[in-house]
Parts: sequence; structure tokens; C-alpha cells
Amino acid sequence: MANGYIVQAFYKNEEPGIRIPADQLVIGKKKGELYLFPGDYILEIKDELGILKEKREICIN
Repeated sequence: MANGYIVQAFYKNEEPGIRIPADQLVIGKKKGELYLFPGDYILEIKDELGILKEKREICIN
């Protein structure tokens, strides 16, 4: 994942450490899309070393 970021969407009600991403993608030179069912999610954006750079909550209607 050289020079890119990974975006992971987790269901909001899942506990850290025992959760699996609902969807994820690597962004860099190309754009991508997450495919998520309606619901509440936590988005985590990590760099190529896996260091958390941003975290935010989203709601898909």
C-alpha cells in the first residue's frame, strides 16, 4: 500500500478488537467507493503504516 491510505467502515455497535470491517478500500492515486448498507458506521482512515489518521461517524440512509 505504498503512498496510500486505507479507509475502513465498521458498524458503530461493534467493539474495537473484535470487529470486522463492513467494507474497506485503499485510496491513493485512484478514487474508490465504499458499498455500505443503511446504518451507522465508524470510518477509520489509516496511513500505509496502519497509523490512525482520522476517525469519524457516518450514517447511511
